[in-house]
Amino acid sequence: MAASTTSISRRTLLRGAGLAAAGTALSACIPGPGTGSTGSSGGSQKLRLRYWAWVDDPTSRVLNDLADRFNENHPSIEVDVELMPASAVYERLLAAINAGDPPDASAIHVNNVADVAAMGALHPLDQYFDALPDKDDFVPTAVLGSRLGDESAPLHTMPWYGLVSYLYYRPDWFRAAGLSEPRTTDDFVAACRAITDPAAGRYGYGLRGATHGHIHYFIWLASLGGLDAVRGADGAPVFQRPEHIAGTDWFLDLARTHRVVPPTASGDGFEQLMNNMKAGVTGTAIHHIKSSETLVSTLGAENIRAVPMPVGPSGRRWTEFGPSMNAVYAGGQDPDAAWEWVNYLASPEAMRIFCTEDGGLPVRQSVGADPYFQENPFAKVSIDSLPDAYLIPFTERPGYARLAEQTWPQLTQPALSGEMPSAEFAGHLAEDVR
Repeated sequence: MAASTTSISRRTLLRGAGLAAAGTALSACIPGPGTGSTGSSGGSQKLRLRYWAWVDDPTSRVLNDLADRFNENHPSIEVDVELMPASAVYERLLAAINAGDPPDASAIHVNNVADVAAMGALHPLDQYFDALPDKDDFVPTAVLGSRLGDESAPLHTMPWYGLVSYLYYRPDWFRAAGLSEPRTTDDFVAACRAITDPAAGRYGYGLRGATHGHIHYFIWLASLGGLDAVRGADGAPVFQRPEHIAGTDWFLDLARTHRVVPPTASGDGFEQLMNNMKAGVTGTAIHHIKSSETLVSTLGAENIRAVPMPVGPSGRRWTEFGPSMNAVYAGGQDPDAAWEWVNYLASPEAMRIFCTEDGGLPVRQSVGADPYFQENPFAKVSIDSLPDAYLIPFTERPGYARLAEQTWPQLTQPALSGEMPSAEFAGHLAEDVR
């Protein structure tokens, strides 16, 4: 079955079936009146919970539909969903926390959890999570992500869905060049060189030099030299080590020596990364399942494929697990009631509905085994990559957001052009998360 057909017809079918089934399933997921939190334990006053979130498609009503179903089955609580761009959630959240009026719960980006936790604004969720009878159904990497990679840390957030980075490539370009899919980092460089043709405006690799492109840089570094080439045993950056500098040379040489990236690479962000793939400018790029539908619809299912990240010289593969999560706020009206809502969003039924509609990867093993995800080739690559997927280093450090959104995009132009040596480039990045 073509990927485009799978992603549309199966999505519609499962969403309809999931919503119909959710009503009967909710009784097992949400305590009834008188059995839950202080906000839902009786009295005629309905507790209205504020929940802030974002979705990729601003016309999607999937979260509103889930909230309606939750509200119908929990008459003492009413969840009001407010959708906004992801950046606006964080900006409003900081302002609300500082004003002493946070929402009751929100979606939160992993980049921002450390900063919000340092403000003392999060309500720890361990006591609730540990009491779940099916807590072992959650993918361990997702639970660790909610602890920001530290098994001894509190469960700052509730796992919701995830994204696993993999390598997109153009099989038609590879066939024309007599190439197989890239399985190793050496294969990758050789393939990028073979399919690059500047005269035709074609380049082997879409490098993300704008904000958050550091994620791909860290993926390549860990693939080449292991995580020890990125982070020491104490969690601090080890960017001065020879193996790290060698990995940085390898990465920057994609532009400096091999010239397999577009001339615009230093300023290319997510939008440019996708547009270059769709326009036939680049033949490979790192991203995740949420871009699969638009790539398939533009290029055709036969002209876009995904493979796990190439294996490095050590024989090991390393990629990013990007957790999406929900937070409960200590300053909210009733953290117990807010937990009931975020716990419902992480229930098998709600997770299946949301992931088939929004395109994320389920972080429950039982949901990931659903035929929809196993038959979708991009979901299958994501699930198969989970054993090699980890939280990006340094997300637990308050300076991480600065590295991602300010330092990285400021440094890529001089580094990719050869004006800034690899050691200097790496050293500046390390300063943010030291």
